[in-house]
Order: sequence, then C-alpha cells, then structure tokens
Amino acid sequence: MEVTRGIIIFIAALIISYCPEGTAQKKKSEPRKPAPYLHVLRDNTLELWAGLAAPVTHESFTDFWKRGPSAGFGLMSRLSENMKLGFGIEATLFSFRRAAFAERYPDVPVQAKDQTLVHIFLFVRNYFEPGQRFSPYLGGGVGFSRISGAESEEVINGVRKTYYEIPGFIRLALGLSVGADYYFTMRFAVQGEVRAVYLHRGPNLGLVVSFRGGVKLKI
Repeated sequence: MEVTRGIIIFIAALIISYCPEGTAQKKKSEPRKPAPYLHVLRDNTLELWAGLAAPVTHESFTDFWKRGPSAGFGLMSRLSENMKLGFGIEATLFSFRRAAFAERYPDVPVQAKDQTLVHIFLFVRNYFEPGQRFSPYLGGGVGFSRISGAESEEVINGVRKTYYEIPGFIRLALGLSVGADYYFTMRFAVQGEVRAVYLHRGPNLGLVVSFRGGVKLKI
C-alpha cells in the first residue's frame, strides 16, 4: 500500500509539473495569426496631384492652345465605408501653339498668350474595395471653372483685324473621374486618375480631359 501510494503521489506531482510546460510549449508551437492590415477608416485625407490636361472643344480654343500641366489639391472626408466627399482646387496652364498661329498667319508677328483654367469643385467618390491596399473608385463632381482669356488684334488701314479672341469667363463645371489609390501604409498612398470636366455652355471651351497622379495622406 505504501508503495502504491508513493507511486500515485509521484505520478500526480509529475503531471502537475508537466502541464504548465506543456501548455507553454503548445502556445509556442502554434503559429501566430497575422494582424489584419487595416486600410479602412481613412476618415480625413489630403491629396496632392499633378498631371496633364488637354482641351477637347471648341476649335476656337483648340486651334491655338494645346495641352498643358495641371496641379491641385483636395481634402476628403468619409461619409460611409465606400463613399467619400471632398473639396478641391486645380489650375491648368494651356500653352499657346506658336507653330499653328505662324502657319495660319505667316506675315503676322506671333503674340503668344498662354491661358489659365482654375477649377474649384466639390466631389464624391465611391470606392469599390475600401479596405484593400489597391482601391479603385468612380467619382463625380460639380463646381465652377474660370478661363483667363486672351486676344490678339490690330488695326490695318483703319480696319480692325482680330486673330483670336477668347474672353475670360466663369462657368458651371461638371466632372467625372475614374482612378485608384494604392496604400503603402495606413497613412500614405499614391493615386492615379483620369478625369473629364465639362464647362456648361462654355463659349470657347467645353470639355477638358486630364491625366494625373499624386499622393494621398491621412490627416
């Protein structure tokens, strides 16, 4: 009996001393689950972008002005998991086409006058994969655009000759865009976008298409 009791006590002690070690070893052997990469809840973001914009209509504008650089910024806030609302300002410089003017008016000194388009707008985006590192979107916007305007004319023998005349004007502008964000971290992303802006009843400029890229920062 004494021997049996001693064996039982020895086995119990061995089990008690083994269990914590066995549990620890089991925990160590279990693979650690990776933490999810959180790209959601980007409540407020700042975007900085630059690109190239080209006038599409009308001939009175496209004949003498070509594509040019554009730059701008935007601030966005999250409305829902997929939707974001923002405010943006963008400026585009349309370069004067010297060669086109010289070809049409070979005997007239070239008066090159670049034009600036300033666009102030509100926009909304629908993100299709808001929680992913690569997040494409479709957007739309409304705002106002102002073209600086330019003119060239001279008086020959008492007769006024106009070579081009683009008055400055402000028009309601509607935009449509498609693009994507690619997040490197939770706070930093790069962005690419194609956008079309329509100037409602613009007398000399109706549609502008732009290609742009930039960075996006969580604030």
